Amino acid sequence: QQKAIDRLEPLIDARITVLREIVHGIEAGDAEGALRSARTQRGRALMDQTLDAIEAIKAEEKRLLGQRTVITQYAVAETFTSLILCGVLATASALFALALLVGRRRERKHLGDLHQLNDNLEARVAARTADLAMTEARYRLLAENSSDLIALKSSFAGAHTYVSPASRAMIGYEPEEFMILAANLYVHPDDLGRVAAEHASLTANTPRVMTVYRARHKAGHWIWVEASFQLADAGAAHETVVVTARDVTQRRAADQALKASETRYRLLADSTSDAITCVSLDFKRTYASPAFYSMFGYEPDAVIGASPASIIHPDDVGEVHRQMHPLAAGSVERMQLTYRVR
Repeated sequence: QQKAIDRLEPLIDARITVLREIVHGIEAGDAEGALRSARTQRGRALMDQTLDAIEAIKAEEKRLLGQRTVITQYAVAETFTSLILCGVLATASALFALALLVGRRRERKHLGDLHQLNDNLEARVAARTADLAMTEARYRLLAENSSDLIALKSSFAGAHTYVSPASRAMIGYEPEEFMILAANLYVHPDDLGRVAAEHASLTANTPRVMTVYRARHKAGHWIWVEASFQLADAGAAHETVVVTARDVTQRRAADQALKASETRYRLLADSTSDAITCVSLDFKRTYASPAFYSMFGYEPDAVIGASPASIIHPDDVGEVHRQMHPLAAGSVERMQLTYRVR
């Protein structure tokens, strides 16, 4: 627009010059000549150019006004779009803030639930740990105050993982000494193979074995040991054998003495010509010597389990029972009876 105005200024100046010439002509008295000069081609050209310049200015002004309208409409549209976007963003921000608030509330609730679960779990673990500690203390108290030796080991040839204090009284070793003592150093050589095989035979289906073997005391003498091998946690990586052992040397000696005595008395009873019989407290015969056949004609095995009254004369049965009652009651230790036998 400014360029169009700049082009208009020379035309206006030229037109003013022409008008001045007309005015000078009129003032000089040549009005007809002046008017004729105004109608010349030069004057008309200046006028046409001036009008064209003015039309160009009007057209440019119209174009600018149209452009301004478009710009204004665009600006309004942009403003409206911006307002919509701002509204959408504000709505989205509000929804996000609401979602964040709800999420945080849920998170706090979940955290609270997790804390509650964790507290409950910790309480249960603490209670279980206390129970296990109490149980362990109880079993350790039993193990450490038992006269039986209690030991734990994972293999027969390996070292023990635990030995109770009873090892001092039973085999002469301190628990720490006996823990590292290999089996071949205290089990009698004649019993070692058998005991090792019994230990190896432990399975989930056969978790317990009883055995008797000789063990070397720290002082050097041999004692008889009755032991129980109990497999615990069969198949697990920490599979363990619980060994419970006791000294049965005196009991075994008493058993052997009793057997020897029984052998001697049986030899005497079997060799004498007197008939010897044993009767239980319920009056059942439990033994009859070989002389029972030569004296009464009954095979010894035939009268075992029968009542002595079966071969006593009926007239003597009542008297025999009456006289044997104090003997059965323990009020007398010995008596002599005379009766008839068939």
